[in-house]
Amino acid sequence: MALAIEDLCNQALRKISYPTPIGYIYEGSRASRIAVEIYSQTRDDLLRSKDWPFARQAAGLTLLKTAPVGGYGVTLWTSAFPPPPWIYEYAYPTGCLYVRSVRPTPIIIPELTPRPNVFVVADDPSLTTPAQVILTNLARAQVVFTGQITNISAMEPMFIEGLIAALALKFQEALSPDANAVKDRATEAQVDVGMADERRG
Repeated sequence: MALAIEDLCNQALRKISYPTPIGYIYEGSRASRIAVEIYSQTRDDLLRSKDWPFARQAAGLTLLKTAPVGGYGVTLWTSAFPPPPWIYEYAYPTGCLYVRSVRPTPIIIPELTPRPNVFVVADDPSLTTPAQVILTNLARAQVVFTGQITNISAMEPMFIEGLIAALALKFQEALSPDANAVKDRATEAQVDVGMADERRG
């Protein structure tokens, strides 16, 4: 049977010896209200923390702006262009939690040993809808990123273990804020995530 959010939260609650499990995350109990507040953010923070293979995605980037031909010595810079010294501005990919690398799009065969390319993630308030963008000097770029995985069935078992430990820490802080217990729980969460990283190589 597939795991649900309630299953992960209840395993976390058992770690801190909380007596009342969650039946439904929106049931309105104290623990369920905390679960609603912490679950998504805790999951996404853990996804960002490592380059998890199950969450790794690649996509071509959508070009938004380019620097003027001939450079800014001929044309004065305006917000119609990427900010110097960048040549290309691309749309931030949908569902991206963390950009891992920007690479050239292979034309004939996949590039097996791509060179690292410099990029930055920035905000562009000049767009019709202000948004995050990726700035780079690489033409026809594609991006490798950590995606926002919400389907528990798609998650690695080691990631789930780490998520339960991280949730337990958050529950401990909210439901039973004993300083020593919180410290112990934080150490346990770090160990669980570290072990997950070692096991998957």
